[in-house]
Amino acid sequence: ATHAWPWATPGVRGSDPASRTFPLRNRTVERQAAPTRVTTGPTVGSGGENGYTTVRVRLWGREVGILLESERGGPMTFEYGRGFTDSGLEISPVHLPMARSGPVSFPELVRRPAFLGLPGIFADALPDRFGNAVIQRYFDALGRPGDALSPLQRLLYMGDRAMGALEFHPPHDPGRVTEEALEVRALVHQARRVIEGDVSVAVPEMMQVGGSAGGARPKALILWDRATGRVRSGFARAAAGEELWLIKFDGVSRDASGLDMRALRHPGPWGRIEYAYSRMARDAGIEMAETHLLRDGDLAHFMTRRFDRALAGDAAFQRLHLHSLGGLQHVDFNDQFVFSYERWFDTIRALGLGQESVNEAFRRMVFNVATVNFDDHVKNFAFLMDREGRWRLAPAYDLTYAENDAWTRQHQMSVNGCFREIRRTDLLHVGRTFDIPAAGRRIIERVMEALDGWPAYADAAGVPEDMTAFLDDRFEREIGLSRS
Repeated sequence: ATHAWPWATPGVRGSDPASRTFPLRNRTVERQAAPTRVTTGPTVGSGGENGYTTVRVRLWGREVGILLESERGGPMTFEYGRGFTDSGLEISPVHLPMARSGPVSFPELVRRPAFLGLPGIFADALPDRFGNAVIQRYFDALGRPGDALSPLQRLLYMGDRAMGALEFHPPHDPGRVTEEALEVRALVHQARRVIEGDVSVAVPEMMQVGGSAGGARPKALILWDRATGRVRSGFARAAAGEELWLIKFDGVSRDASGLDMRALRHPGPWGRIEYAYSRMARDAGIEMAETHLLRDGDLAHFMTRRFDRALAGDAAFQRLHLHSLGGLQHVDFNDQFVFSYERWFDTIRALGLGQESVNEAFRRMVFNVATVNFDDHVKNFAFLMDREGRWRLAPAYDLTYAENDAWTRQHQMSVNGCFREIRRTDLLHVGRTFDIPAAGRRIIERVMEALDGWPAYADAAGVPEDMTAFLDDRFEREIGLSRS
């Protein structure tokens, strides 16, 4: 059996707002950034004087600069440290290049939920809904619930535990990191309590592992010994044989906003489906970090190895600088239908990543279209930078079936101006635009071949047969795939 992509599909191809946003199908429509304000007044290097709240930002032991919050609800001000400007490391080259001297702020980002007035590179270090729920519990326990509303206080909570390589000082102390093994079932129970807002008792273990990673689904950063199965806090001192992983908890039916994911037509079981997708994506040629399905009785937790940490010796890890596409371009992932895959490709070229990286991005675009991953927003694509200042694409992540009647009713990023019912001709047009006409056809065919194996991937992951059939039919109905 093989899949074939139709050359034409009748019907409406995207919502009315999407059509208005992208009236031209054959070119990328750029969204102009709001102007940046260069701050006048006290230099932020003056520290915490005059009631200012300041955060010192560090990278690989070097002070990058200082963030300042002069008033609650206003824009944050940032200034590079004089010593860092000699490093040659561009941590955010689009909106925060080192050529920009003096204090700078972005008032247009104050009302953007993903930024809260922070420059994009620092907003990337903030957790999403589940992590914010954990942070709220932390400040509630301190008797300072209002501090959870401050972006800089959240960064100080993150301290040296944020995804990527940036550190924020002076950090809050969430308590001694336990070196003992953790019970995953206990973490699942605590995740439920965090989401339900149970304030009767503390959740110290969840504060040790669950406040750093992004996303709405409950998750944790852990050390995992695959030989023994032992799980420990991802912030404990690593021992020989332990690896850094992210785990998404099965057995929690609600996300951090309190929405019942089953009611939103998320099919479940989510961990098994995402694991099957990861194997299918890898066979389609997509670069992904290693994945694993941790089975615990009737639960199956999806795990992915952290790609922002590189092994640098026995039980030692080197931190890599991480920047999301949305953070780099100052685009809020909560704003739907304002970005395109073509603009992602343009960003890859602007960073000088080369044609193979463009081809890889094209491959991920095709896969998301083919597998009905409508959660393809700008925070689900990222870049990594090493200590030498070299950028590259981060491995693909959050590849899974995502569709509901609210947020993910169609793609978040357009392909040739379309947010849904995307045709093979649209993909090939993008391929020609970005110099991959022949390779584009081969990429499409390889993705189709991988998609043919969906029942086998699903069976290996333990996806129930009815769900396997549902998704197989969903692939076919969405993009007109047919079997012969």
